[in-house]
Amino acid sequence: MYVCLCNGYRDSEISEAARGGERCAKRAYFAMGNGPRCGQCLEMAQDIIDDVHEAESSECSSYPLTGEQRTATEVLPAGGSQTPTAPKSRISFSKA
Repeated sequence: MYVCLCNGYRDSEISEAARGGERCAKRAYFAMGNGPRCGQCLEMAQDIIDDVHEAESSECSSYPLTGEQRTATEVLPAGGSQTPTAPKSRISFSKA
């Protein structure tokens, strides 16, 4: 389906640009050859790009984690904070 009538860009071409790493509709257009002209299609193009990256993210989350990876994710705080918390110490001391 045509998304951009000014440049003749199809949804498949926009998806391909997104799979190539583009995350912005304007940048994807420039990567395909021409930047946006009238701009009426940018919202739809961005939705296509977002859908591609959302699908890639969900594919990654479906793989089972190894023990080491699971431990790394367990120490990250909930709520999207970027600062990891220190793991709890597993060392025990006994009286000698």
